[in-house]
Amino acid sequence: MAWVVPVAMVAGTLLSAQQQQAQGDAAAQAGRAQREAADFEAAQLAQRGGQERAAAQRQAEDTRRQGRFAQSRALAVAAASGAGASDPSVVRTISDLEEETALRSQLVLSAGEERAAGLSTGAASRRLEGQMAAAAGRARQTNSSIGAGANLLQGSTTLFERYG
Repeated sequence: MAWVVPVAMVAGTLLSAQQQQAQGDAAAQAGRAQREAADFEAAQLAQRGGQERAAAQRQAEDTRRQGRFAQSRALAVAAASGAGASDPSVVRTISDLEEETALRSQLVLSAGEERAAGLSTGAASRRLEGQMAAAAGRARQTNSSIGAGANLLQGSTTLFERYG
């Protein structure tokens, strides 16, 4: 019956080492899952950024179309009143409308680009967070493997000291 204690010690040491290894594997898997989730969210943010740019471009084009309509209407009203297209007040009005249209169009594009850039930055941040989570999981896995090895060595040393 003297063999029961050493066998139990060996079994306990092996189970402890296996548990540490399993914890490390679980940590690595959790890190990979976090990275995958972060990559998915980053892709969604990048897609939304593209949609913001496209929406701003459509809105800017609509602003330019409305500006052309306003210029055309101003020219028609001037012609109906008897003023010519080269009349200084008509030219100034048309020029002012062109400038205002260009400014509004640029503001719309700029706002859309700013929103898209913010989403792009958010996407990059999420990707980095995912990479960091995966690296942390791998580090925990490595630490667990080292701990498991240390447990095995400690258990074998204890066995050797007791039973020589």
